[in-house]
Amino acid sequence: MLLVYFTLSLVAFLCFVNVVGYLTTIYLLGKYNVEEKFCLLEKFKRIIKYYQRSTLLFIFIEGILCTFCLLFIIFSSLVMLGLI
Repeated sequence: MLLVYFTLSLVAFLCFVNVVGYLTTIYLLGKYNVEEKFCLLEKFKRIIKYYQRSTLLFIFIEGILCTFCLLFIIFSSLVMLGLI
């Protein structure tokens, strides 16, 4: 059971780190106007737009996964303690 807690804690931590990384990237792309600096490269501009759109989906999925892992750890700990 300890291995399950460790694995879920690791998954929750990595999800949190990914969400923070995604949000930081979106912020930096907006702040420094990377699209306008590299306007000559149309392909690069399309890749940035695609990344910004798809990142919101990844943030949502990873946020749900992180929340599920943390709730499972909390509820199973309460069951093991006999509080539920």
